[in-house]
Amino acid sequence: GIEFKPLEEEIPDRLVTERPVQKKLAGAYWAISKAMAQTGIGNALKQVFWDYHRDLKLASVVMYMLIKRNGGIMHHYPPFSKLHYLPWPNELNDHQLGSLLSHVTYDRLIKFFNALGREYYKHHEELFKRKQPQRLILALDSTSISTYSKELPNAEWGHNKDGDCLKQINYLLLCDELTGMPVFGKMYKGNVVDCSTVKNLISDLAIIFEKAEVKPELIFTTDRGYESTDNMENFLRNGHKFIIRSKINTKWVQDIVDSVRDKFADENLHDEFTKQYMITTDVTYKYDPNPIPGKRKNNSESVKLYAHVYFDEEVFYRRRENLRFNINNAKTIYNAEIKKIHEEYEKADGNKSKTAKGTTSTENKANNSTLAEKIAAVNIGKIQSFIDNYCCLDSEGYALIDLDKFKARLKNAGVMIILSNVAETASSAYAAYFRRMTVERNFQNFKFALDFDRPRASTHSSLQGRFLCEFVASAIYVLFQNRIATYEKTPEAKEDHIILSNLSLPRIIEELNTIMLTCYKNGGYFDEVCGKYRTLYKALQIPLPESFIEGIKDFDMTDEDTSPYEKEAPDLQINEEEL
Repeated sequence: GIEFKPLEEEIPDRLVTERPVQKKLAGAYWAISKAMAQTGIGNALKQVFWDYHRDLKLASVVMYMLIKRNGGIMHHYPPFSKLHYLPWPNELNDHQLGSLLSHVTYDRLIKFFNALGREYYKHHEELFKRKQPQRLILALDSTSISTYSKELPNAEWGHNKDGDCLKQINYLLLCDELTGMPVFGKMYKGNVVDCSTVKNLISDLAIIFEKAEVKPELIFTTDRGYESTDNMENFLRNGHKFIIRSKINTKWVQDIVDSVRDKFADENLHDEFTKQYMITTDVTYKYDPNPIPGKRKNNSESVKLYAHVYFDEEVFYRRRENLRFNINNAKTIYNAEIKKIHEEYEKADGNKSKTAKGTTSTENKANNSTLAEKIAAVNIGKIQSFIDNYCCLDSEGYALIDLDKFKARLKNAGVMIILSNVAETASSAYAAYFRRMTVERNFQNFKFALDFDRPRASTHSSLQGRFLCEFVASAIYVLFQNRIATYEKTPEAKEDHIILSNLSLPRIIEELNTIMLTCYKNGGYFDEVCGKYRTLYKALQIPLPESFIEGIKDFDMTDEDTSPYEKEAPDLQINEEEL
């Protein structure tokens, strides 16, 4: 008498124990996850770190860094994950976090940048609005991160840019000048100088853009730290363009400046916007296309370079005024010491005219030699260098400004020269060079806004993972900064009656993070978003959170309509590692 019937679809749900309703902070999660989807960062993470849901876990660490802003101190993550809705809903302890970061190897890091480059170009039309999609102007620079760790192989003594008396690790960053978004980054030893990293960087970029659908024309803009003959020739051999601020310490560069020095007073060459004189001249540069180590260079190839010389009168006059003040100040103190010596000498020996009658020529010579020795021994401390470098002494030992040395010191004051094989006009080269400040702002975000002035890693195995998370966090931070700056220029910003420039980006993220998500077994819903929160989402170009989500998505960080991350509620997830 037993009759078997198929179970209804709703019955398996009822067999699961009911879970309590949870409320979690999720407003910032929504904004960051959508930003990852819009930029393609989420897709890049998924393509490289798909195994064991490591892409979701890394994305959760990135959100933790952006919201918490504690420089990647991982032991605060477990309590943070209990209060915040994150892509990976399960709690990760210190051991699991260490294991996660250690799986970010250098090979996977290069693959991530490779995928990121492809995704950036998929989104360049709507995200970057690039006029020339096949041209990529990259700002190149590096910074140092101090560390207390004794186990990191890259930690070495070097030129610490923060002034810390600690070992350091150097971070190199390439940023898209148009958007400020970082394109590539790497770590290297702290004792390696900047100019010696270009050759390996070109090799890394060749791997990154190897499989790109559109291989862009790369244009590098650098400061004087990367200026060297080898770097310039490496760019030329690999077919890359460059805009490099050059040092005026080589003969051929100094000859260029001297050849146009008479034009520094030509008012027709003065630019009112930059308040500088701009002169452009052509240079034929010869180099060896295939150098062989140990053999003399065969400069059989030649290329046309544009040398842009800039002269800033204000800088020249300011440096001349400062130098003159310092020399005169040192001269006054020095001559006062010389005067004391003369007075003491006259008191000891009496008046020169009277003492000369009763002394022999030998005694007079001895007295004169003693006086000369005393004058030669005068030292006024740190400012003595101004006397030694810019002054000459008269017959009595008093200091006078040496006009030839003074003019030689100011010869190149206010002068800047930029060498390029792509920027034909001085104004375009100037604009491209000063847009490279985007990479400087990235380093400021890295160190101060996100508190990454220390690697906070004791082993090399977890350092690559921390660097990846910091890189992604910095990219999202820059994206939000650019969007807020763009929004404030629109008429809508005036109508909304809110000045976002009065709020820092961390403050905006904290404001959004107050929006709660009520999640339960079959779905969840966000709190009502109204008032200034709507304006903040609009300024960040993020759609408003959906009022009701059926079967909460773990993490929608892709731009596909059917995301592979649309799964059940977090309470029904199985922790594969524990299983």
